Amino acid sequence: MLGARIQGACAALAVARRGHSVLLVDQASRGLDRASLRNEGKIHLGHVYARDASFATADLMLRGALSFAPLLDQWTPGGIDWTALRSNP
Repeated sequence: MLGARIQGACAALAVARRGHSVLLVDQASRGLDRASLRNEGKIHLGHVYARDASFATADLMLRGALSFAPLLDQWTPGGIDWTALRSNP
């Protein structure tokens, strides 16, 4: 498998959980160290979506973010302390 960014790492965790051996290769010297470090896992509306008066985009992004945490809890031993990772407004 290639790419130690958030999608590659999550796919690798899912595949490894099924008993397969996985190798992640990335341009960066550490996994999750580039765009994934700075952008993923955050609920934001960005510059484009801020004008969505229907809030359909915000709803979709929120549902996606809330679906992500249980997957990471499944794939990581002991789960993740989500409270410690929350930001202040």
